[in-house]
Amino acid sequence: RDLRIQATFRTVAADEIRHAALAWRVHTWARSRLPARDRRRVDLALSRAREELGREVTVEPPPDLARIAGAPAAPAAARLAHEVASALPIPRPLAAA
Repeated sequence: RDLRIQATFRTVAADEIRHAALAWRVHTWARSRLPARDRRRVDLALSRAREELGREVTVEPPPDLARIAGAPAAPAAARLAHEVASALPIPRPLAAA
């Protein structure tokens, strides 16, 4: 509801999107140069991070954070996290390296 917070979040979100895009390009470049064993380790770490995010978004945000900053409720956060994770080509490794 606070216009200053909205403007700040828009700026931060745009900056974070650029950072994420750069990080993914670096990841893709670096991963392509790793031996298969190390790629599996990276893939496993990404898979575990995705699982951890899935657990974290099940927790409801504090009421003030939801009211003032617009933090989504757990079900909406879970949907957003799932959409983002589904959009990224993160392999699901069969076993640890």
